[in-house]
Amino acid sequence: MRSAKVFISYVHETELHKKQVLDLSERLRSDGVDCNIDQYEVSPPEGWPAWMRKQIKQADFVLVVCTENYLKRYERDEESGKGAGAKWEGAIIGQELYEAEGRNTKFIPLVFTRDDLKHIPVEMRGGTHYLLDSDSQYDELYAHLTDQPRTVKRELGTLRQLPPVSEQRIAPSKRASAPEPAPVVSHEGKKRQFPLALLVQPGGVVLFARAQRIRAHGKMITLSLLPSDPRQIAAITDLERSSREPIGLAYNQTALFVRLRSMEQIIAEEEVWHLEFEEDEYATRGRSFEFNMTGYSSDEVAELRARRILLDEKLDVRFGGKGNLNRQMLESSVQSGYDSKFAIVQSPLPALYAELGGNEDFIEAARLYSVLLLLLTHTVSQILRLNLETRSDGTMAVDFEGARPPKYANEDPPIVRIEGTCKLR
Repeated sequence: MRSAKVFISYVHETELHKKQVLDLSERLRSDGVDCNIDQYEVSPPEGWPAWMRKQIKQADFVLVVCTENYLKRYERDEESGKGAGAKWEGAIIGQELYEAEGRNTKFIPLVFTRDDLKHIPVEMRGGTHYLLDSDSQYDELYAHLTDQPRTVKRELGTLRQLPPVSEQRIAPSKRASAPEPAPVVSHEGKKRQFPLALLVQPGGVVLFARAQRIRAHGKMITLSLLPSDPRQIAAITDLERSSREPIGLAYNQTALFVRLRSMEQIIAEEEVWHLEFEEDEYATRGRSFEFNMTGYSSDEVAELRARRILLDEKLDVRFGGKGNLNRQMLESSVQSGYDSKFAIVQSPLPALYAELGGNEDFIEAARLYSVLLLLLTHTVSQILRLNLETRSDGTMAVDFEGARPPKYANEDPPIVRIEGTCKLR
């Protein structure tokens, strides 16, 4: 941990923009970071050009607030007579980067809106940038400035000597064709004694399979899957092709995002696929920034999303008719959450029921899919109760209770409770 000297380079665009920069500087100073901006000065004795050069030279970090106007002035693409200060600072920054031969440990691009990401100068795009639209992003920036890594590398262990394996191995390079994005579920009765695992690629394959073993140790999770048909094998191999993206994993009452590290197929008495994953803590945790939307609190929006997942409830059922624009904004929040990789347009449970034909696997699979979506869309942080029961009329009774993160440490967590019926067919 260290206390850094920081300077913020920005453009005086609007009063709102100037206030955003001032608020950021004040917050950093209150958190022990020696941050400076031009708004603290009236008229420096050495003159503004020398003052700006000194601030950039003496700073440990320069926060570059990127906007369209800043980029124009940084690239000298602004008309003469406008933005002389930003042009001057941009020239100094560009020269320092040039002399450092592109190595950049000092200049940190940041934006206040996602639209401004495209205005980051090309020389700074190779490093980390920050979108300051949430407290969690401020914490990430603060960790950078104070040298507090968010994830600490574990100590290096000792090498393990593995025993020889006599089973026949088949190289995973022999691929089956990828299936359509639809639930792939095992129906093989003899394997029902094993726990069910769920792997979901956002926007892609949904795979349910029995796991001979599930082992979680630190950030590493190992699954020994028992595929029951070629479709499941194809879905498993597709995970390796798409290993660059985080995958949703659920088992029991656990759900997290993981990245595939290794895959091995073994055929002995039965076919077993050993998959080793590492948790993507950043994706699991997300960058949640919750706010009130169209008169609904973040907890009320979370309840609407939970009702969508569990009851397939559309917004029409509960929306109070507050106007089309507000309705669209609320629908967007219900679908996408505050940092979710899953768009909850509708409940997946009716389609899952149709896939399984309502057999005895359905309730187990439906419960697991619900756990994954409720947790990984940050609808709730903990599932306290989730009872599902199918009925002869093609509906399912739902009794759910989940806890959400408290806003303050001394508060009890908000509770989301849902009782209702989901129409499955």
